[in-house]
Amino acid sequence: MALVRDFKATVMEHYPDFTLSTLDSTKHENVMRLSKDGTHYIAKSIWFDSTDPEDETRAQRAFETEVAVLKQLPPSWNLHYVDSFVSRSGWNRIIVTTEVPSCSWTDLKPRHYNTVARSLQRQIKWLHAHDIVHGDLELKNILLSCDQQSATIIDFEKSTRSATKEETTADVTRLLAAVKDKIPPFWRPLSEVLRGRRASMGGTRRRKRATRRIMS
Repeated sequence: MALVRDFKATVMEHYPDFTLSTLDSTKHENVMRLSKDGTHYIAKSIWFDSTDPEDETRAQRAFETEVAVLKQLPPSWNLHYVDSFVSRSGWNRIIVTTEVPSCSWTDLKPRHYNTVARSLQRQIKWLHAHDIVHGDLELKNILLSCDQQSATIIDFEKSTRSATKEETTADVTRLLAAVKDKIPPFWRPLSEVLRGRRASMGGTRRRKRATRRIMS
């Protein structure tokens, strides 16, 4: 495939001393690992159908958005921007970041549900506080650490940087729907954390007081 060959050739042109390899965790051909002396980067291409001018515009907009968001992320995010460039052909818009080691979501243990939920809450709150809507907040775009103590949101090509209340709500709704479909037991603790456990408990207390007044 010409797009894949162009992607690999462009990455090796910029990183000639690194070894380029595929990722076991994904079958996507537009994501590769760069390795050298214990240093690992991830090279990701946002490519387009060269016969469709509208697709090229979309790819450029997605590329610019993801680079801008990556550069803005705080150090605590674990995912760090390294480099970005466009292939000579213009087919591949490539972004290089640090690699975030991860393990499968299917291995998530119940005892870690609240810890991971709070980690996700912190990142989502940070994005929304900075007027960033992810736009594709599903498990495929969130990496679970192998010690199951944190999660890292990735892939910001569908993001917007002028968040509305409706869009931030949609971010959370989309994630909860994905979790309910893929990891049903994790849905309730995540929902409680993202939607505010205090508010839920407060509502419960108010209902109990109302019930006592009715019974008395």
